[in-house]
Order: sequence, then structure tokens, then C-alpha cells
Amino acid sequence: MMQKVAVIGASAAGLFTAYLLARKGQQVQVFEGSDHLDPSPRALIVTSRMRDLLGPLGGQAVVNEIRRFELFTDDRVATVPLQRPDLVVERATLIRGLAQQAEASGSRILLGRRFMSLEPTSRALTFTVERGQGGASLRIRTSFYS
Repeated sequence: MMQKVAVIGASAAGLFTAYLLARKGQQVQVFEGSDHLDPSPRALIVTSRMRDLLGPLGGQAVVNEIRRFELFTDDRVATVPLQRPDLVVERATLIRGLAQQAEASGSRILLGRRFMSLEPTSRALTFTVERGQGGASLRIRTSFYS
């Protein structure tokens, strides 16, 4: 059964979630507060599992690998080798690639939709997003599924 899914925020986690859900046939909308999907450059350090999960996309965002940690104290040094290297990832590249994958899988990314509130009721949630600075508000009611 196809369900409508709302994802709040076009972060790496939000876009990866949208991609996975859309790939499984769900109707996904991503609500992002920014008017442009132009994340600031920033490095993330993640385990090599990310490359396993993302495949070629994960490899494109990797800028370096960490193969060991060195701990220093007084005049002593301890080296801890890693069986699989941790990855230094360029976040902006990762987010742009995840957005492309999410959209190619059928997700809609709605920019300029700032999250305002979430209101629970007994069998549903209603969240409100605002379009643009001081723009019209959109209230979306969701249902819980057992």
C-alpha cells in the first residue's frame, strides 16, 4: 500500500530517508526551509559503512580516509589501526548527490517551506510549514498506521 510520507529537512539523513522510501514506492515530499539547496561546505567523519550504504554516491563525497588514530600523552604515543578506514566526507557534495537520488526515485523536494509546528492528537499529527519569510502557512494532517 502506497503511503504519503513527509520528511522535514533536506539534511543528509532526511534526503537519504526520502530516497529509501521513494525507492520502496512511497509518495515522499521533503520540506526544506531554505530557498536553495546549497549547503555550506563542511567535513563529516563517518564510518566506512556509509560507502557500503550509498555505493558510488558515497565514494564521490569522500575527500580523505582515516586509517589509524594516534593518541599522545606525556612522551608516549599509542597508535590504533582501523580495520576499515573512517571516511572524511564533503557534506555539500553528499547532500547534492542525495537530493538527485531522492528526486530520481520519485521524491519531491519543496524548498522555502520552513517548519513551524507539530501538534499531536489521539490518532494523527498535524504539522505546519510556512512558505517563504512571513508567507502563507500550510497545515498538513497525517494519520498513524498500526
